[in-house]
Amino acid sequence: MNDKEKYLAEIESRLSSFNTTIEEITNKAKLRSNMRADIDLDNIQRKHQHAHETVQKIRASDVNDWDAFRTKVDQMMGDINEDLRAAMANFH
Repeated sequence: MNDKEKYLAEIESRLSSFNTTIEEITNKAKLRSNMRADIDLDNIQRKHQHAHETVQKIRASDVNDWDAFRTKVDQMMGDINEDLRAAMANFH
């Protein structure tokens, strides 16, 4: 497994984990029967989808140019993680 494949496997695992957290936030919000105004779950889901699409572009890119995508994906993952942590803090 080369560096690109390892990186993509790690990112896909994180995206899966993020998806689980998004579902958990959604379920908790439904139990409370309201969503706090400061939790923009739709925006988090859009960011998640964009990151997933970017990963697919990396998978299709040639080995020589995928590093440019890597920086972008790392920034997206950090942003999604921060949003999810802030959203989860509202339920604890």
